[in-house]
Amino acid sequence: LLLVYCPLGYWNWGGGWMFQIGAWDFAGGMIVHESAGFAALASLWVLGPREKQNTNPHSIPMVVIGTSILWFGWFGFNGGSALAIDSPAVAMVTWMALDWLFMGKPTIMGACAGAVTGLVVITPSAGFVQPGFAMVAGVMGGVVCWTMTYIIKNKTNLDDTCDTVGVHGTGGFLGTILVGVLSDPECCLNAETAPEWCANPGTVIRSWNQFKIQTLCAVVSAVYSIIVTYCILKTILTFWQKPLVTDKQQATARDEYAFGEEAY
Repeated sequence: LLLVYCPLGYWNWGGGWMFQIGAWDFAGGMIVHESAGFAALASLWVLGPREKQNTNPHSIPMVVIGTSILWFGWFGFNGGSALAIDSPAVAMVTWMALDWLFMGKPTIMGACAGAVTGLVVITPSAGFVQPGFAMVAGVMGGVVCWTMTYIIKNKTNLDDTCDTVGVHGTGGFLGTILVGVLSDPECCLNAETAPEWCANPGTVIRSWNQFKIQTLCAVVSAVYSIIVTYCILKTILTFWQKPLVTDKQQATARDEYAFGEEAY
């Protein structure tokens, strides 16, 4: 938090160099989600995979409840985002369609992952895009994040249990770049003369220059999060001699090992 999130927050929201060059992140897609996703990637590299990876969901009803709470809370997280409310719905349908096309059937877990993906992708631009472009962001987020999640699960040795890299890291990175692609046009730049339909006149508009700025900041955020998190974990493990998880703990349900009981 102190060494990764706080510097990123200052660079963009606190008047730092990202703010000064004109980067925009409406509600934290880059600062919160992208940084968390790529910090998770560094953690996966340092800690390595579990000996026995179990990809079966622990409790699907709990996943649905958690996703619903997230979706509801995101309205406040994105400042209402009235114009961008359709992004998670479209991303959810896109994810389910890809599951159906390539896996043979859609799943509830996939629907939940798609909804969260749409929420993450629209977070950087929730206050800058029209409803139609929010739907475009949802489709793009669904396709890109589904693909990344599939690659991580099936083509790498990364043990990303909660799809943090595929959903939050990739979604935050993509959403940050899309600010320069899907925001309002140039006629919305002047708040005094902008048409009434502009989402947030006088802030940011889509342009090649804005795309380059957003891409630069997205890359810097990803690289910075990876390097600092990697160094933090390596430093901790240097002084932590005993294994984080013993063989006995891996072979036993964690709650049963630690507390002598399980929830159900």
